[in-house]
Amino acid sequence: MIASKSSFGLFPIRIFVKFNAFLDFTDDETGDTALHLAMARQNFRGAVELICAGADETKTNKKGETPYDLVDSKSESLVQNDVATQMVRENGTVCEKMTSRWFLIQLFTATITAIAMAAGLTVLYFTNFWVLLVGTVFCTILVIYFGQYVRVDQMAMLPVTYICYVGVVELAILIYDTDGLIHWSIMLLMCTIWAISASFYWILIFSNPGAKPRSTNPFPELIENVETHGIASYCFTCWIPKNPTSHHCSQCDKCVDGFDHHCPWIHKCVYRKNLRIFVLFCLTNFMFDVMYVPLLAYVVVMSLQRSGFEQTVADHGIMIISLGVSVFHAFGATAITFTQFSQISRHVTTIQTIKRTTTTAPTTTTVSADFEPWNHGPSMMTRVQNVWNLLLFDRFFAEPDDDYWTLSMTSSTRDQSTEVTSTKTG
Repeated sequence: MIASKSSFGLFPIRIFVKFNAFLDFTDDETGDTALHLAMARQNFRGAVELICAGADETKTNKKGETPYDLVDSKSESLVQNDVATQMVRENGTVCEKMTSRWFLIQLFTATITAIAMAAGLTVLYFTNFWVLLVGTVFCTILVIYFGQYVRVDQMAMLPVTYICYVGVVELAILIYDTDGLIHWSIMLLMCTIWAISASFYWILIFSNPGAKPRSTNPFPELIENVETHGIASYCFTCWIPKNPTSHHCSQCDKCVDGFDHHCPWIHKCVYRKNLRIFVLFCLTNFMFDVMYVPLLAYVVVMSLQRSGFEQTVADHGIMIISLGVSVFHAFGATAITFTQFSQISRHVTTIQTIKRTTTTAPTTTTVSADFEPWNHGPSMMTRVQNVWNLLLFDRFFAEPDDDYWTLSMTSSTRDQSTEVTSTKTG
């Protein structure tokens, strides 16, 4: 009960759950259980953890209130749906998983983009461009509106399917809707870049996600690890030790070694083994988008000069809408690519950038624990070499015996140390 009253989130509730603690103890004054306290604090993740571990949802306090009486109906529904989802994902059969609300929403978001595009083509065929334009704007507003109320884990497949289907449409427009206004050599170059980018994309989709296996015997292994290795960092979700580069991804709900960030566009974690492929995907996608937008603009302008506004809208309505969407794609691809190359050149990861932690330092003398590479950036030659090493040799994370890792390991295992020494002094 103290954990529920004094904390927010899963920790340390999950520890007591794994220790098989009795979850229905009541407070002497109020009669509240740990579940009552979690719900009252709106710690819904902790409440879900307690319910899945067997806490009594119907137990009442001295006021005759159940835990659900302490929250509104929307929060009650949220908790119940999360409990049902977690139970199915952890213990459900294949049939139960495929008919669960979680799976069906994922399936819906994985197909809605294709359905919307097919509907758009049907509308254009039977009506005109202006009806399609109004429908596109309305659907965009609708998606944004529902995106504010539907949780990310349920809509996780939407960015993936969006990138997939939009990429196919862009290629189709480039091939079939340009009326021969683009030279064949440029078309061949664009199609080649698209094919390379798509290959990198599908490699990322189907490659190993990099997740570390969870402990199957958490409590004894925790005791053994602490007594044997004296570990400084531990994941109490996966119940495994964490090294300086591992991170528990909240979206995948797994620990990933060499973690960089979770990318919603591939619905996977980017980590040390697929970082080069991800960077190459961003680069080729950027190259395609920055060439695609001017080419489409050129075709539209030439069609306007040759056929007039009304005929251009009638003949190239899909292209005009695609041009508007692709402008945002080009800006997004530019931002992502620039960010990735900037971080790689400075030898930092996305998660390190977010946390603003110590990542690099000189290999001699004493270095302050507050040292940040953002304030002491590497030279331009070093930046180019870092990018070169990743793209050509797939080498971004240093080897375990490098000074970089010596510094990282030292800084992660010392208790609140104010200084980190990378070499021994006499």
